[in-house]
Amino acid sequence: MRINEQQTDINHLHILITIAITLLAVIILRQEQSYDCSCLSRPH
Repeated sequence: MRINEQQTDINHLHILITIAITLLAVIILRQEQSYDCSCLSRPH
C-alpha cells in the first residue's frame, strides 16, 4: 500500500511541475508578444 501512496505523490509532483513549466512558458510568450505589439503599434 505504501508503494501506491508514493506513486500517487510522484504523479502529483509531476502534474505540479508540468503546470509550473506551462505557466512559465505562457508568461514568457506573453512578454514576447507584448514587445512585438509595442513595436508594431509605434507610429511610423
